[in-house]
Amino acid sequence: MESSPQLFYKWIKDNVDAGQHSSPGFISSLMTVIVKYITQESGSAGCGEAGNDKMKGVFEKEKELLEKYRPVLGSFLNDQVQLEITALYALQSFIHGLQFPKGMLLRWFRNLYDMEIIEEEAFLKWKEDLKTDVP
Repeated sequence: MESSPQLFYKWIKDNVDAGQHSSPGFISSLMTVIVKYITQESGSAGCGEAGNDKMKGVFEKEKELLEKYRPVLGSFLNDQVQLEITALYALQSFIHGLQFPKGMLLRWFRNLYDMEIIEEEAFLKWKEDLKTDVP
């Protein structure tokens, strides 16, 4: 993935058919790629809760990177609750693959909510939805 959110967005616009931009598969892939990039770059993949100053720095870097990619996510989620739920499931699946480091899902949920990437309604619907095909 390009390290610049603007270049990444341009690449998507140039290479992914616009008709796919609101498909669940695309949204799931987009969320997974961005989360994977952010956790690798910040060093937070596999980290749970902040227990010391080093971890706080890691989590701040994670938050800073998410803020940079917020416009990319926002442009494709476009305040559509169902797409936001799809993004939450992609995040859940990614963190499941890391064996749910303590506090990681909550930290991401909080950041996504605070940055207004995912609206409260999507979180509530995600919580009530009992998908059996998502780990």
